[in-house]
Amino acid sequence: MRKTALIFILFLSCIYFQKKIDEDYLYLLYQNYYNFSQFDKAEKALKLLISFYPKERYLEEYIRFLYLFKKYDDVINVYKKYKDKINFSKEITGYIMACALIEREEKVYDSLRNYFLSFIPLEEKDVEFLINMEILRKDKKKALEIIELFENYFKESENILRLKARILIENGKLNEGVEILENLKTKNEGDFVLMANTYQRLNDYDKSFFYFLKLDSLRKDDLEIKRNIIHILIQKNDFKKADSICDILLSYKGTDPEYLRLKGYLLYENNDLTGAMKNLLLSIEFNPDDDLSYYYMARIYYKLSQYDKALNYIKKAISINPNVPEYLSYKIFLMIIKKERKEVFYEIKNALKRYSDDPGINYLAGFFFSQTKDKKKAINFYKKSLKYDSLNSNKWFELGMIYESLNMVENAEKCFEKVIKIDSLNASAYNYWGYMLAERGIKLELAMKLIEKALQIEPNNGYYLDSMGWVYYKMGEYEKAKDYLYNALQVLDSDPVIFEHYGDVLMKLGDVNRAKEFYKKALKFDPKNKNLLKKVGE
Repeated sequence: MRKTALIFILFLSCIYFQKKIDEDYLYLLYQNYYNFSQFDKAEKALKLLISFYPKERYLEEYIRFLYLFKKYDDVINVYKKYKDKINFSKEITGYIMACALIEREEKVYDSLRNYFLSFIPLEEKDVEFLINMEILRKDKKKALEIIELFENYFKESENILRLKARILIENGKLNEGVEILENLKTKNEGDFVLMANTYQRLNDYDKSFFYFLKLDSLRKDDLEIKRNIIHILIQKNDFKKADSICDILLSYKGTDPEYLRLKGYLLYENNDLTGAMKNLLLSIEFNPDDDLSYYYMARIYYKLSQYDKALNYIKKAISINPNVPEYLSYKIFLMIIKKERKEVFYEIKNALKRYSDDPGINYLAGFFFSQTKDKKKAINFYKKSLKYDSLNSNKWFELGMIYESLNMVENAEKCFEKVIKIDSLNASAYNYWGYMLAERGIKLELAMKLIEKALQIEPNNGYYLDSMGWVYYKMGEYEKAKDYLYNALQVLDSDPVIFEHYGDVLMKLGDVNRAKEFYKKALKFDPKNKNLLKKVGE
């Protein structure tokens, strides 16, 4: 070592006594230091070589060396110093471009990109490099421009097509991107990942499930893939299959709070409340700050009609994580169930201060006020909730019911139109809308068509049979009305409205005594009904 150091000192001292040292000797010295991993000395030797002989091959060697040791700023400085004297090769230009991105030298990068494009012909790997550079730079527009520029030259390049698909998906053009991936002749693991996640974003759970299963066959021990499969099965409402896969997760990590909570949730959905509670309590034991487990415990106690315990658990979830609107909504919901009206009013008021646009809280405010005399205020909250949750058919249905109770028939009809547009098989909406019209004796032809649709979906529903009978009654076709109402009574023999309707039809047909018999039957189930009492007394 001493001998080597002495040679190096003597070598450096020679610099001061001669203007030029032999070129080959300097390069050999650099190589020796490099081969023996004395990189600091190798860099000094190479730097000295360039100072005497600033040739292209030595400069490129120096840039490779600096790039290898992540001295990106030095690479840029070398480029700036010699850019007008040396024509750098395509390979070295690529290194400098990468360094320019890292060091955020935008002008350097832009000028080099144009220079890189001048290398003719560019190979497929060169185009891939340029595209990846733009992706790293987060300039997806420019990346697509480069793809379009070379697309015709590399029509069969599946790697370039993959990059295009990725960019399109990242730009929100999910269908275009996934179509490119579907058409690839050979798909790799990365394609499966992108396709599975993209189809999941498109809510195409069948295709997403298919590709996650392919990934699962390739990565049998990848628990995250199994977790994604469970998520899709939950979306497909296949809780039993999801539960069986969750058991596999627990076989790997039996004390993992997340997996225990997931198991608890799946058992809850499968109506195994005891098993659900057991797993959720274990999750809380291993992680006392697991707010989601407390939330699911609240839901279990609600199902068990133990509202006080449910309220305690949701309060605990909120104390751990006070920034989840869903928890606050559930707390308000439970308070409404418990009929804590005064407390609910203040809870809603405070919740709306924090989450004025939250659809869940606005919905609960609407529901709460719909139970009071302030139904116009309820309508405003329902509208605000639907502004952010416009595809919720249940909310449109409930809003329609409120309008109907205020005799705002046209508004109610618009709501039921929305329900049917969202859910064309919603028999209750067809029936409610049709019966609403029949009760008022208006648009009876439309009412009949609506109730016919409801009966096509549920032909043996007693309430729908009653509605159709009532339409015929309003039309004056009493025999047809009688047949439908009779069939309704075979299904529902304890509904006072149907008994009363049947009595009304009999009264129109002149069978007064039997009509009063049915009014009396109706009174057994609704003894305080003044209208029925009057009919019986007449």
